[in-house]
Amino acid sequence: MLAILGIEFQPSSQVFWHSSYMVNEVKSTSFPVLIQDMGPERNFGFQAFSLFLTSSEETAFRIQEFVKRYIYKSYYNAAAQELESYNTLMKSALCSFNLENIHLWVVTKILNVRIVVFDEEEIQVYGDTFNNSVPSILLKKNGEKFWPVLNVHYEGEY
Repeated sequence: MLAILGIEFQPSSQVFWHSSYMVNEVKSTSFPVLIQDMGPERNFGFQAFSLFLTSSEETAFRIQEFVKRYIYKSYYNAAAQELESYNTLMKSALCSFNLENIHLWVVTKILNVRIVVFDEEEIQVYGDTFNNSVPSILLKKNGEKFWPVLNVHYEGEY
């Protein structure tokens, strides 16, 4: 996955997955019980991806830049610029420092992953929901901030 994003693999990149991540299954009744703390000064969501992929927050800007370039190269359409909805979407995708829905959707396409976002009482799923062989990235959303989810429980589970 790192090669796709132009980030060099380091053996330390797998530390997060091997030592922290404790999720085997996500159900519709799942809720996060353990999240990874991250620096509060700049949590735009791309830090959570960086932590999942490299075990550090240091590559967040490179991931964000790659995703935005991908969106521009793949979805820019000069003819559609006259549509207000297109301009709003592209402005959100290219100008926002926050992790937006379009970024989540595009990351699932680039990396062939599923992203599950726990947002208050709601669970949002991006990517292939039917293919169990696709890796999942779990995120907890609160306002504009995202945190990696390390463990979930299910309603009725003790």
